[in-house]
Amino acid sequence: MRHDYDDKTDPFGGTVLVADRPHRLSYGMPPNTVTFELADHDDVVKLTVTHEGLDEDGVRAASGGWSFVLSNLKTLLESGAPLKMPEKVLAAYR
Repeated sequence: MRHDYDDKTDPFGGTVLVADRPHRLSYGMPPNTVTFELADHDDVVKLTVTHEGLDEDGVRAASGGWSFVLSNLKTLLESGAPLKMPEKVLAAYR
C-alpha cells in the first residue's frame, strides 16, 4: 500500500478482499480489514469507512490517522488541493 505524503510503501501486506466497483472496496489481512462503502444519500454520496479487527492500541493509532485521511479527502474534493501533512505526523513514518 502506497501513501502519498511520503511516497513510501507500507510493508503491511494484505490483499484486496472485495472490489465491487463503484460501491465497495475492502482490503487487509483478516481480521484487520478496512472497508470503504459509497452510497447515494439524497443529492450527495455518503462514504462509510470501517476498520475492523484492531486491538485497543490499534484503535488508538488508527483513529487519528483516519481523521486526518478523511479530512484531507474532504479538503481535496472541496478545494482541489490536499491538506499539508503536519511534520509531527510525517516524523512518525520516518
